[in-house]
Amino acid sequence: MSRRLQSKTENIKVLKKEIRGGEIVFGEDGTPTGYLKEQAGTYIRSFLDNDNIFSVDLAKETLSDIQKKLLSEGYTMYMDGWSNYFFNESYFKAAQQTDQAGDLHLMLGLTYEIESWMDVDKNLEKAVEIQKYSSKHVKTNWVKLFMDGTVEMGTGFVEPLYPGGKQGIVNWAEDEVTDITRKANEKVKYAHSHNGKFGS
Repeated sequence: MSRRLQSKTENIKVLKKEIRGGEIVFGEDGTPTGYLKEQAGTYIRSFLDNDNIFSVDLAKETLSDIQKKLLSEGYTMYMDGWSNYFFNESYFKAAQQTDQAGDLHLMLGLTYEIESWMDVDKNLEKAVEIQKYSSKHVKTNWVKLFMDGTVEMGTGFVEPLYPGGKQGIVNWAEDEVTDITRKANEKVKYAHSHNGKFGS
């Protein structure tokens, strides 16, 4: 390692090493490698300038492309997997504005995702707040949970195990899922898990 690079890495202050449901990978010298596994990636993304990265105008363009593709294949309803992906309300705003302009020609379900590193109660309140973006063709009363790893190869919690005996981690304990489902059903009507739907 060069003296200049070593000087820079010596000044790195690591604020968080462990993320529930993910991993911030560190090198042998104890500094972050930049490799983020599973929900560590979304944790880091929460600190970006997301309003600039994903504006309402960009969200409208994205939605237009999605709608064009779905309608060309005969779909009339679409449920977005994670509408607060950029930790802002741009996609919700874009959907509502598109619908109000008469340009949304399918039913659109928008989920508010809560990940295992997040404060559940605080984010359930946010899920309630975004219901103000509901409109004729836009339904915002969904909460989504990732039950296990889904991005990295072989991180799902499966039975039988992956070849080599590997098994992914569970992001939520059973009692947590029960509690979140109860609260979500009271506040936003539906809860949606990675591999299925549960709720009222």
